[in-house]
Amino acid sequence: MHSRNLKIDVIRGIAILCVVWAHLQGFLTREIYIFHMPVFFFISGMFYRNKPKFILSKAKSLLIPYCLFNIAFAALYLLQGGQFIKRIELFSCTLTSTINGPTWFLIALFNINIIYWILDKLIKKKKLILAVCFAIAIPLYYWNCILPFDLRISIIALPFFALGKWAKDESIIERSGKPHIIIASIIYVLTALYCHCKPAIFDLHGNKLPLIFIIYYASALSAILIMMKIDWFSKQNKLNRLFASIGKRSLYIMSLHYPYMWTLFNFLTMHSPFSDKAVTNGYATISTFLILSAASFLIAIAIKWLQNTLKSNGSKHFRQEQEKTP
Repeated sequence: MHSRNLKIDVIRGIAILCVVWAHLQGFLTREIYIFHMPVFFFISGMFYRNKPKFILSKAKSLLIPYCLFNIAFAALYLLQGGQFIKRIELFSCTLTSTINGPTWFLIALFNINIIYWILDKLIKKKKLILAVCFAIAIPLYYWNCILPFDLRISIIALPFFALGKWAKDESIIERSGKPHIIIASIIYVLTALYCHCKPAIFDLHGNKLPLIFIIYYASALSAILIMMKIDWFSKQNKLNRLFASIGKRSLYIMSLHYPYMWTLFNFLTMHSPFSDKAVTNGYATISTFLILSAASFLIAIAIKWLQNTLKSNGSKHFRQEQEKTP
């Protein structure tokens, strides 16, 4: 059994906290949106393996959590009634995230895995897969069509997954030196300035992307490269262990933090101890971020503990039944 990569878990942890913060639309939102979802697709590509029962394993790890989280929040909304019912009524195969916004990522990642797996089966020269992924993605980047189950978004994000696989296979991250980091930093800073001057935000799911596709892919990849080259993320210390622990539960936090975000934000705004509007907004934003991040993290731990307990009890019961068998 392979040990987990501390740096990757730390990056996942920081990235998911960036997702939570960016959803609150606080400062640095534009800078975060440049990379906050691409980094998850990139890392997933790094760990792609064409193993037996591939589709089944991805369905278990991505589609089942998607269904469970959406059913759970749909049940809560039905119990509450009122404005929340509208979210359930809007749900369809072309609007898969009306109940729980960020869970679109689970469907998109499943789609991407399957598409890449098919390409991996069909294309013998593996180095061509990256080019094919871009060839598929670019037309849909510009063709503003509506496809079921977030397929358009999945295909646009496919190159990040392929880049992650390519970078892992070719040891691109390890081979990147100081000049590459300087160039990546310049690209990222210029893109951030562009977002502020435009003003614009790179929102994959919201279909808000720059006119020139190279800007989107190059800026996100530059930010990812910078993160991957930060050696401090590999150090064993308390802060990194905390980030890594958060990173291990990033998919749960992705699915748990958003549904009641604005309800909590509005509550904290109304009950703020401050009279100044700007201070109140900052207080509500930071408090909501901390509360939801901590709550999502603790719920994720509880869910994992429950899964392990049920699995352990199931195995124990199976052994007992086997022992009874003559």
